[in-house]
Amino acid sequence: MEMMLQKKNLPYMVIPLLIMLIPLFLKDAYFMQIFILFFMYVILATGWNIIGGFTGQVSFGHGVFFAIGAYSSAMLSLRFELSPWIGMVVGMVISAFVALAIGLPFFRLSGHYFAIATLALAGIASALSLNWDFIGGSTGLYLPIKESGFWNLQFGADKIQYYYIVFFLAILAVLFSLYLSRSRVGYYFRAIKENGEAAASLGIDVLKYKLLAFVYSAVIVSIGGTFYSQYYLYVNPEGVLNSDIGIQMVLMTVLGGVGTIIGPIIGAAFLVPLSELIRGYIGGTFTGVDQMIYAFIIILVVTMQPTGIIGFLKKKNRKPGYLNKKIPKTGGDLHD
Repeated sequence: MEMMLQKKNLPYMVIPLLIMLIPLFLKDAYFMQIFILFFMYVILATGWNIIGGFTGQVSFGHGVFFAIGAYSSAMLSLRFELSPWIGMVVGMVISAFVALAIGLPFFRLSGHYFAIATLALAGIASALSLNWDFIGGSTGLYLPIKESGFWNLQFGADKIQYYYIVFFLAILAVLFSLYLSRSRVGYYFRAIKENGEAAASLGIDVLKYKLLAFVYSAVIVSIGGTFYSQYYLYVNPEGVLNSDIGIQMVLMTVLGGVGTIIGPIIGAAFLVPLSELIRGYIGGTFTGVDQMIYAFIIILVVTMQPTGIIGFLKKKNRKPGYLNKKIPKTGGDLHD
């Protein structure tokens, strides 16, 4: 039995080790860039999956928390010369408070109304940031170049250091998501997703656990925002509050397998290279083509394969251990 468990867990150990070896063989800066973006989006999609996948509350406003993480780090670095790691923690705290503040009124709405409210929130935040001089307005903020090192989270042109940092941040996000999914709180989330009224009748404080899921989700997404600001050393509304950010979080999760641990990772692995291809080959010749492609993929997945790529693989009896692992749940799918 112990040997079987070891074999079952083997991919969990081998795959991260192989990923850590990639920079030793892959020296091309462009491909390193794609891997770095992939890990960043794993963080974002994993964060969104907590509220959208585990709890069934579809939010299109998570770009706000991404922006909070980015601007918090940038502002503290510019105004007070603080380490971006401190800025990351501050961004996490602010995101938690904002999630609580907007969650209290928003969770009195249900279904599509909640989704529309979060979409409106993203639009309001974008409009405010464009006209708020304190955070740079439409021009944005340029971060100063500092001495290379871990504390400053700057490494110049050395993408390998960024690669490992965002990789470990992604690992932490996924491990937290895995822990949460197996905890009592995770079961409450799924009970709420299945039927909020039934969950309440069992004594579950539905509003409390929706807020908790929203806070956890917001905090994780803000971490990705902080990394973004330090990686590009530039933050502006167009970069961190554009509609693509929020849409891609949703799409990656739904595409890979909503409510699963591995789903956001698979979705990011598919969508990040696709986004780079769109941007590189047709993004400059046809305005809005990326949004059209994302919308088409969402429609295709929701109508033809609601369980995402993981569900498709299971139907075809392709059962690698880590893909076939079913997370215990009491709830249904996002589309129920």
